[in-house]
Amino acid sequence: METKTQMGLKKKHLKTKRVGDFAFFLEIEEFKEGVKSGNIAPGTSLNKFSHDAHDEQKRATRNADEKVDLVVQAYDLKRILLQQPEHLVRTLMAMGSLQRRVEEEDEKSNNLFNINCYLFTISC
Repeated sequence: METKTQMGLKKKHLKTKRVGDFAFFLEIEEFKEGVKSGNIAPGTSLNKFSHDAHDEQKRATRNADEKVDLVVQAYDLKRILLQQPEHLVRTLMAMGSLQRRVEEEDEKSNNLFNINCYLFTISC
């Protein structure tokens, strides 16, 4: 189950990725128009730069994906660690309640034993 923070991080990451992809798409379209119009010759350094920029964008996107995954894992671990003390407290409380019941039963048994001993002593 994802928290609001985790969902917010994922949404922000996806939005940033879409903006980057759209900017790259616009750059490619402008480049194609430049080649068609003759303003840019195919195979120029601008073409190589564009591909290098796209590769760099892909690498940055992969890194961002990994960061978001790590943050989600950190939140999940935090949630689990915070739940453990609660579970431990509930377990200890249940054990304390059980111990009290055992002590009450022991006390009843001792009282009954003492009464039986008393009655036995009187009857003898």
